[in-house]
Amino acid sequence: MTRIIVSDLSGPCGQAIARHFLGKGVAVAGLRGEKLPGDLSGVEVYDYDATHDAGCEAFAAKLEAEKKDFDALVLTGRQLEKSLVSDCPLEVFERTISANTKAAFFLIKRVGGILRAKKQGAVIIVGSTHGEKPTGAAFAFSASMGSMKMMHREASLQLGRDGVHCVLLEMGPTTYDEEIMDTPLSPIYDGFEQSIPRKRACTFEELAGIVQMSIDNPMLNGADIRCDGGFMLKYGDR
Repeated sequence: MTRIIVSDLSGPCGQAIARHFLGKGVAVAGLRGEKLPGDLSGVEVYDYDATHDAGCEAFAAKLEAEKKDFDALVLTGRQLEKSLVSDCPLEVFERTISANTKAAFFLIKRVGGILRAKKQGAVIIVGSTHGEKPTGAAFAFSASMGSMKMMHREASLQLGRDGVHCVLLEMGPTTYDEEIMDTPLSPIYDGFEQSIPRKRACTFEELAGIVQMSIDNPMLNGADIRCDGGFMLKYGDR
């Protein structure tokens, strides 16, 4: 593996993944990384807006012009805000869908297109168990994750024919989500760590290792891998 592209370096998810791969000697490039901590100074940061097709097209063109070979696109958008379907402000819904779903679509289309042209590579989507399970607190986030789940399946069918495998990693609750997810409508986040068999949530550092495993295994194309430590065994069907 020579290089990976991380779609959103602004938060702990993208930064943990970048840190993991830098530690393995893999070059990392990505977007939204203007305030990276010092230990990520080796990351190549590009200033393009992934929420617009034109920005992703320009980003892909820049990569090709610079002849920057890469092996995988890792989509890490996790815009998360309190919102109820009954009164969610339009700007919250649009901001969440743009940062999560639209950015993933445009990057798969443009940057994933580079992988398709060379007939190999991986697209790894960091999703959420809330692509299926309502939150009662963050409607727009659930809506974006549900659409990401189906986009992953469509991409697996189409990109897989060109040698690019796609994997969806469904994160369970994290300590970063707890305050936003607090709601009287659902008990799912009430002492949520006690509902996980090992009594703690999966960290983004642990997720990074699963990202690497997913990149390395083409036969996982189309797989939805639940990364929740068994949390949904209590609340879901598997």
